[in-house]
Amino acid sequence: MLSKNECHIWWAKLDTYGKDCNNLSEEELQRIKRLRFKKDKDNAIVTFTFLRDILALYTADSPKNIEINRDCKTCGEPHGKPYLTGKNQKIKFNVSHTCKYVVIGVSLDEIGIDIENLTQNKDFDFLFNTLSDNEKKTITKANKTMALLKYWTRKESIVKALGIGLNIDLTRLEVSDWDKQPYIINFPDKTQLQHQMVDFQIEDMIGSVTFLNCEKKAISIYSSEELDGVTVPD
Repeated sequence: MLSKNECHIWWAKLDTYGKDCNNLSEEELQRIKRLRFKKDKDNAIVTFTFLRDILALYTADSPKNIEINRDCKTCGEPHGKPYLTGKNQKIKFNVSHTCKYVVIGVSLDEIGIDIENLTQNKDFDFLFNTLSDNEKKTITKANKTMALLKYWTRKESIVKALGIGLNIDLTRLEVSDWDKQPYIINFPDKTQLQHQMVDFQIEDMIGSVTFLNCEKKAISIYSSEELDGVTVPD
């Protein structure tokens, strides 16, 4: 279903996709239990359910039997970039969600994906402090929201592809101008990363996906509605 030069991006709405706690792992159930608000709990259940349904398509395993490892490669705690092991380890994936949507990117190369909702009633001015001096020069009153979210999703997708979290100085991670083809200009430790970046927009959601050490990818985007009629292993 997936070749070396492809990436599949799946998306769903958090308020309409079905929830199935029976397919979730004990670790996922405990993560949900620790959340304070019902809305956050519901969104987490949908996210975990959707992820397992999508991975079942690529692994030929049942959603319940898919083993997802979240151990941090630095400290060993279960808060790291999720990945598959064993016979499924060649399948790479990454997840992001906003107040309305969840997206999952699937690839055969390391991948990071991030989304934001353009219509959130939220002040994004704090993101200005994550920009390099050159990036700040491109921000105007007219483009502020779109530009800030473009820069943010790009940088988030990079650190998620690397699996390092927000543990670097984002002002020293410089990307191309927000309205141009995305690519990394400078990385904090001057490492030259072989990468590809792609921006995308779905409804009122914008996002970015980054691949590492890869051939050029063709991006295909699918909605959860396209799962209807697809047989998921029991």
